[in-house]
Amino acid sequence: MVLILLARPAAAQDDPDWLRARAIEADVAIAWLGGEPLGRVPATLIPNQSQGGTYELFTTDTTLASAPAFEARVGYHITRSLAVEGAFLVGSPELRTRITRDTEDAAPVTATERLSEYRVDGSVVWHLTGLGGSRAVPFVFGGAGYIRQLHQDRVLLETGHTFHAGAGVKVALSTRPRGLIRAIGLRADARVYLREGGLAVDGERDTHTSPAASAGLMVGF
Repeated sequence: MVLILLARPAAAQDDPDWLRARAIEADVAIAWLGGEPLGRVPATLIPNQSQGGTYELFTTDTTLASAPAFEARVGYHITRSLAVEGAFLVGSPELRTRITRDTEDAAPVTATERLSEYRVDGSVVWHLTGLGGSRAVPFVFGGAGYIRQLHQDRVLLETGHTFHAGAGVKVALSTRPRGLIRAIGLRADARVYLREGGLAVDGERDTHTSPAASAGLMVGF
């Protein structure tokens, strides 16, 4: 009996009481978008019918470079462990195209273009309350979204869909049992995106994979 009475306060102390059912959470963060290799495309010239075949003028290797971004999230806690959230992310990655193997032996050159990229995501979040303590709680999440990429001259628009999965941790720095703001803390996560559609250098709607991460402020209501 004495051991049971002593164990109860310890369990209560480790319980993250700032995670509540029907609570609302808002997050703002600085994100990092990983780069994507978009492939190699040869520039070819079709000779006259008597010669046949194709003639390669040069080759292009295109990459969407990694870049910082701004991210905002709003979530609703269905239970203490389960939540749903929506996110908006905006960034400005650089599109880099390296031109090599020129038939006239010209030196390799890299052409760059700045894109405007917007992502809207929806996720399901599962808080692993049994693995954390009263302040820090790890979580896993996954979902799908929409991506919109606008070229620098704003005359060409690319759209597509994304799927993502990741894991992270939430750390409550300040909590209180009542009031408008119940918790203030930090959130950090890492994820992998699978993109279908959007930017493609050869006109094909290929599938591309890229990493991403974010860290920022968490406010619970």
